[in-house]
Amino acid sequence: MEELKAYPRSSAFEALLSKVYLELWNLQDQPAAFASRVETFVSVFLPSMFQRKIVEKYPHLHQKL
Repeated sequence: MEELKAYPRSSAFEALLSKVYLELWNLQDQPAAFASRVETFVSVFLPSMFQRKIVEKYPHLHQKL
């Protein structure tokens, strides 16, 4: 785990993924909490992240999203 903490974070995205990974790692002995966090991450965070990336790349789609 120390090598993960020492990993140079070149972007906010990598920092966020590191935080999510560490949180999930700490919950590995608690299956219900682990499943809940994974579900939240997949259903809430990922869609909004990809929507932002799409809007950045294709600004004319902003009104449609």
